[in-house]
Amino acid sequence: EMQSDAALAFEPGRAGTHALEVLARRLAALPASRRPKLHLVGHSAGSIWHAHLLERWAALAGPSFANLILFAPACTHGLFARAIRPALEARRVGRLHHFLLDDRSEVADDVAKIYRKSLLYLVSNAYQDRRSVVPLLGMEKFLPALPTAGIEDRIGTWLSPRDPARSAARSHGGFDQDPATMNTMLELVLGRAPARRFTPTELGD
Repeated sequence: EMQSDAALAFEPGRAGTHALEVLARRLAALPASRRPKLHLVGHSAGSIWHAHLLERWAALAGPSFANLILFAPACTHGLFARAIRPALEARRVGRLHHFLLDDRSEVADDVAKIYRKSLLYLVSNAYQDRRSVVPLLGMEKFLPALPTAGIEDRIGTWLSPRDPARSAARSHGGFDQDPATMNTMLELVLGRAPARRFTPTELGD
């Protein structure tokens, strides 16, 4: 349902498409010097929504997004190849930054103490195709198979917690509560070190 809902939202006449049409018109009405930079940030299934968004945005000929920032993205390699890679190739997205748990942390995570690995392991092993394991963008173990030839320099990969100053999340749901991750995201959006950084208290850590 998550995958079908994301696809339906960006069909002609649907809510996602309507929102993008409004945004495109508002941006087109602004002088180029006053148009804000655009960034997309999403977590887990949000990567699926953003993939379909990028396909619709291309059809609307909207301006480029400076960054696509994804935390533990749940989209498949197939969807990446169909929707995200073309956006990077055509420079409709300047750069992709994806934040992943390293595989040791994925294996140490759990889903409500029932499934003894991360949610992405569950999605990859059981929720895509019952007959096979499906590679997901947010899993370190599948990074070597990701189709990035020719666009490697446009992709930044952040493996948590190997560089804890940049990302120290320890669970699938922990990225948006991790100050290091959120401050790295803020730097990417601002293009500089922020004057004020997120604190653990603000993020509910």
